[in-house]
Amino acid sequence: MVPLVLDSPHSGREFPADFDAMVTEAELREAEDCYVDELYAAAGELGAPLLAARFPRTYLDLNRHAGDVDLELIEGDWPWEYRPSGKARVGKSLIWRTLGGNSSATGSCPAPRASRTACATRLAARSSAS
Repeated sequence: MVPLVLDSPHSGREFPADFDAMVTEAELREAEDCYVDELYAAAGELGAPLLAARFPRTYLDLNRHAGDVDLELIEGDWPWEYRPSGKARVGKSLIWRTLGGNSSATGSCPAPRASRTACATRLAARSSAS
């Protein structure tokens, strides 16, 4: 038997109250991988766990390193590990800045707030999946 863990990091449909996006919910939903979590739902009956995000990747992209931040969203210096990817350059890092050429973020936020939001959301996703 080969161990298997399935994940659905981009099918979350619950928008957190503090999201405050600058585009419509319909536009945000274009970035979802809709219903992947439902497609994999029966895997639990076969013993394969499913890690599924409840929030959309436009809020926090779980496929990004915690240091893959877009410094344009951060007020002041980023005091933690900074590991930007090519996605950060186009506004789609851990916290998205752009969506289809439009800004999806509300503007910059203090570095500690961005870090707490990212960490708290990641921990919540991990604990709800277990």
